[in-house]
Amino acid sequence: MHDFTFGFGFQLKNYMERNWACKEEVRPMPSELAVWSFISYDGTAKAALDLGVFSVVKDETLHMTVYCPFWMINNTGHLLTYKVRSLGSLKILFSYLSSLLF
Repeated sequence: MHDFTFGFGFQLKNYMERNWACKEEVRPMPSELAVWSFISYDGTAKAALDLGVFSVVKDETLHMTVYCPFWMINNTGHLLTYKVRSLGSLKILFSYLSSLLF
């Protein structure tokens, strides 16, 4: 494989009623596991969503999988409160089929 990088932009639309974006450089032989931060702005408030990336090269082709190591589904119909170190306290009301990535 050649020794150069590609710049890519990724979007996650309408998660938690927000749009998230991530810009990353991808090398031909990246680390097997990485963390990419997707950023969203609500006015001046910035939020980050860290997702894992698994990379493997097979037959001179780079295969990448973006994944969420943990997620939670709230089937209670009640207000769910959880604490995120970088954001302080965040309150989210879930519908029956909603899920939370973290």
